[in-house]
Amino acid sequence: MSRKIIAAVLVLSALTLGGCSFNSAEENKQVSEIVSAAASAAVSQREETESASAETTSVTSETAAVLIAEFAPPYIDDGKPPVVMAAEELYDTYPVKIIYPERQDVPDKVKTEVLQEDIYNSDGFLMVKFYAEYPVISGYDEAVCKRINDEIHEYIYGILESERKWAEQHEVGDLSENAVYKEYGFFSERKINIDGTLYDGDGCDINGNIFTVYFAACGGFAGSMYQEYPAALLFDLRSGERIYFSDLVEDKEGISKALYCALWDFRFNYGGIPFGTLDADKYINIPNLKKLEFVSDGFGVDEDGNLLVVYENADDRITVVDGCVSFYLWRADYGEFAIGVERADIPAKEIVPYLNEKGKSLFDGYVSAETEPPKVIEYKGKRWFDTTEWVPEIFDSKNLTEDDREFISMFENARKPGYYFD
Repeated sequence: MSRKIIAAVLVLSALTLGGCSFNSAEENKQVSEIVSAAASAAVSQREETESASAETTSVTSETAAVLIAEFAPPYIDDGKPPVVMAAEELYDTYPVKIIYPERQDVPDKVKTEVLQEDIYNSDGFLMVKFYAEYPVISGYDEAVCKRINDEIHEYIYGILESERKWAEQHEVGDLSENAVYKEYGFFSERKINIDGTLYDGDGCDINGNIFTVYFAACGGFAGSMYQEYPAALLFDLRSGERIYFSDLVEDKEGISKALYCALWDFRFNYGGIPFGTLDADKYINIPNLKKLEFVSDGFGVDEDGNLLVVYENADDRITVVDGCVSFYLWRADYGEFAIGVERADIPAKEIVPYLNEKGKSLFDGYVSAETEPPKVIEYKGKRWFDTTEWVPEIFDSKNLTEDDREFISMFENARKPGYYFD
């Protein structure tokens, strides 16, 4: 088996390992997924001359048990306090910290309007409660503002019209006897806003030539748990033209690799591989996987030449916000356990080289985010990047030592590090 094929197997296994869930069925699968990932890693180290079948069958259950132990090795309580080191002095690659530029204040240029409508069917039953918040921009060239506002208006009213059609055509029987209707007095609900519902939405962002609007579309049957689906509308403030990001890309292969790498770093830092599963020494193997000659897992170019991000058209995923070119992830992506919407970011200046002349012109004057290396924290015989959003649980949370407390407090980006001190 060639090294390229072996590496491909390892990438797929590692991605499977990355997805976790609080669902019990998913938890039961996790051990087998770890075995799969670890076994693939072991196979990749064998000589090229061995056949694929020999490589696979050689990984016995006994070997798998050893590999599980290697994946979660015992930590050494050597009595030493945590030590902070510089990542760039230890590793060639690491998950960087993103430093975001300060947002431009927009209240004097962007006002919010509300559209609200109760939608009934022909039998007089309240089918949909519709609510939308959307921005109206001013303060720029009048023709530019009109073009942008008309596009936003068309977007919102297009959703409203689709809800009207659904309400009229949807067959639900006698709603007066429907349990949902009897309980809530209406059948479904649709909300659209710019601040998010399950996610701390991005709102409106003005930077250089680009005006970005985040729309969070939430909806479902009355009383049910709603899903939030993000959408970003991008506009050129020079012309009022709506921007479709895929039209700006010249090097689709190059940008696909950059976005794919950002996915790995995001999932490592923000919970796709949770609870401190990967220490720094394990993480550094990921960039080697990312340097493959192909892009997988929903990134790349489809047979029609369309740029894909998370298996969908890039224009349905990509946004430009907070000095970054970013893409949205939501609950179903890669089996992530986090509820709601998440966003993976890349400083805009790192994406501009992949753009065509139109794209590069658009980003003239755009204030990009910056990056800086993380810190490396060494404790109990292991090293950890402080960028992870989960504190590695290598301590007895009920009997914290002073060193444990210091270790926990070093993860500034972690979700609720104070949880351990309650």
